[in-house]
Amino acid sequence: MLFDIANRVINDQPVSLSATCFNCIWQGDANEAAIRSLTLADAPAAKLNVSGPETLSVRAAANRFGEIFGKEVKFTGEESDSAYISNCQKAHKLFGYPHVSAETLIDWQAEYILSGGRTLDKPTHFEERKGKY
Repeated sequence: MLFDIANRVINDQPVSLSATCFNCIWQGDANEAAIRSLTLADAPAAKLNVSGPETLSVRAAANRFGEIFGKEVKFTGEESDSAYISNCQKAHKLFGYPHVSAETLIDWQAEYILSGGRTLDKPTHFEERKGKY
């Protein structure tokens, strides 16, 4: 999601506010949790949500990217009173908090885009609210 938001900001495209907020995690932390969770495998399977502990505002993240890129941020849509947020308390209790904060992830994403980092051009469609990707 961070890439999608940052990419829209740097390309002067409006950022949809329909998702309102989100949580995210660095891939390295997600991989660590996935590997460590193998020790918990059982039947029947248990659910375990893995993401960062912070709830980020789409508007605030977009505005931060705007500051970094020196761009005025444009928005579209209205903020919703609902969002798809993961409750990851169980994972955090088992494995501890992720090592990389959301603030650092935003900075890293901005640096990657500014350095011309390669992308797969596969948007997450984070703004989709009806499950049609």
